[in-house]
Amino acid sequence: MAGNRQDTPPASGGQGNPTGCLLRVFWMAVGNALLGACFFGIAFSPPWQFSWLDAGFWGLVLLLLTARYVDLTKMGGLTGDGERPDPGTLQRYTLALLSAAAVSWIVAQSIRI
Repeated sequence: MAGNRQDTPPASGGQGNPTGCLLRVFWMAVGNALLGACFFGIAFSPPWQFSWLDAGFWGLVLLLLTARYVDLTKMGGLTGDGERPDPGTLQRYTLALLSAAAVSWIVAQSIRI
């Protein structure tokens, strides 16, 4: 039948959704750029003096994790390479982000630019 064409693949959940797109832009670019800005703000401060930048840094880490979780579970998000995520995608992202954030934060706290 002409009405039951199967030539085009079905749209993956959330790929055309503006909210899903914003989540991907946040966890792929904007959130990481903001983390970098917090890193330099902390590094320009005296070593081991905690401020709102530290709270902002770790708040951004939590926002990035939340955005990635929602993107994968609710918006049908893909990996950064456009592939379908496997079950370990979120775990690997979480481990990589927390490890990089912890090392970066310690370095930023330890130096003074």
